[in-house]
Amino acid sequence: MSGDRLSSLVGARCSQCAAKLRVGDRFCSRCGATVGSDQAVRVAPRIELERFFELAVDVFVVTGPDGRFELVNPALSRLLGVDREVILSKPWSAFVHPDDRERSAEENAREFAQGHRTITFENRYVDVHGGIHWMDWSAELDPATGVVYGIARDVTDQKVARVLLEEARAAADDAREAAEAANRAKSEFLSRMSHELRTPLNAVLGFGQMLQLDALDERQGEYVEQILRGGRHLLELIDEVLDISKIEIGAVAMSVEPVAVPEVAAESVRLLEPLATARQITLRSAIADSATWHVMADHQRLRQVLVNYLSNAIKYTLPGSTATISANQAHDGWLRIAVTDDGPGIPSTLLERLFQPFERIGAEQAGIEGTGLGLAHSKALVERMGGRIGVDSTVGSGSTFWLELREVDPAAEPPAASEHVTVVDRTETVGSLLYIEDNPSNLRLVERALDHRPGIEFLSAMLGRVGLDLAREHRPDLIILDLNLPDIGGDQVLAALRADPLTAAIPVVILSADATGRQRDRLLALGARAYLTKPLDLRTFLSTVDDLLGGPEDPGSG
Repeated sequence: MSGDRLSSLVGARCSQCAAKLRVGDRFCSRCGATVGSDQAVRVAPRIELERFFELAVDVFVVTGPDGRFELVNPALSRLLGVDREVILSKPWSAFVHPDDRERSAEENAREFAQGHRTITFENRYVDVHGGIHWMDWSAELDPATGVVYGIARDVTDQKVARVLLEEARAAADDAREAAEAANRAKSEFLSRMSHELRTPLNAVLGFGQMLQLDALDERQGEYVEQILRGGRHLLELIDEVLDISKIEIGAVAMSVEPVAVPEVAAESVRLLEPLATARQITLRSAIADSATWHVMADHQRLRQVLVNYLSNAIKYTLPGSTATISANQAHDGWLRIAVTDDGPGIPSTLLERLFQPFERIGAEQAGIEGTGLGLAHSKALVERMGGRIGVDSTVGSGSTFWLELREVDPAAEPPAASEHVTVVDRTETVGSLLYIEDNPSNLRLVERALDHRPGIEFLSAMLGRVGLDLAREHRPDLIILDLNLPDIGGDQVLAALRADPLTAAIPVVILSADATGRQRDRLLALGARAYLTKPLDLRTFLSTVDDLLGGPEDPGSG
């Protein structure tokens, strides 16, 4: 802004002698007259506004009816790298990006023509170096003079940030879609490979066993035995590779719930006792039957890991050795379950390789059968259950393979009947209930819960297809259904029950460890009458059974 224009804006004179006054004067320096308060008020705001105009970071402009800048503050000059005099000599459109000129002019003209005095818009300005600046404008038109007053802020950084964020979101969406597609492809591949690999093995093992039934000489018998041994080893390898792959893509369903540690330990020892006896190995559990330890786990998968630990102890120790399964509280609510053997031990340099697929650290040279996948499989299972896994070993003193899982209070145990449930004193049969569940402890829990309803006939099935057969044969009055079954999913069982005229009217109650609302809504939409979650709430469970079987009448009712 020129000095003359500044003077015209802030100049003031004494009302008595017309002498020029300085900003802040209270008395005239020529005649001594008191400067009126109205003069001081008029002078000070003008200079303050000028200071703000000059110092503002945002762009302030005034354009005339001809579209040329009449007034600009230094912020625009700094932004464009152009002297203020040059800016004032050109129309505003000269500094706008060529692609935005026509649009900016048309939008502004249209908005003002529609009677809008104040408008907002964005366009791009180009600086002297060719740099692009996104400007966010707020402008007001003085209809009487055609002058436009505008304020703008450089929002280039925000624009770039938004673009980068949108690109990152798009990339994340693309990556997620690609990962989901890869998982679907992998799942389909695993399903196909399972079929394609097992089909020829079925012929190899089947006809190999038929050959054994024939009269073979010693050499032929040896050949057939080698074929069968190789076939069984290949089948074991296929099963474990496919299982690990399913775990990696989350295709292995788990029912994670409180599991009694003494119970699963005893089951694991019983399963391997015949093999241990044949190899002169002693298996024992150091966990007392009276111990009350429970961990959050899938019962079947936890037993699978412990069986693998015990199996390795049997394979890698000498006759006369002992393998012991134990448990103790580790730290911060974790329980450690371990299998300890008195075998040869493992060098510390090899421990890190133990849980890698196909790592047998020299066992194949000793003639010990195996796939090298058991420990990798166990690690994947334990981690899916939210646990940790590891090994401690000393050469010459044996090894301890361990896992840690969260210890929990067994909330699924039925509470005392006298305190929490209604005990029904009746002996007549009022209905039948079929429970389809593969977990033995869950079956026993529900069966014990129904002791409080002695008039209900209890049926059970551990496979989905067996449950369907029992439902068609016995037509129970109520079906309790788990979702995680070994052969077919519980949702498939529900769909089959609803589709069969013989079972379509039987009410089905889902009892699952999956407590997500989406799963609940999905199963109810498929036709389930109720959805209960584990750990089992006994009062809710018995109340649901009573409602669906026409349970006990209110003792207070007439």
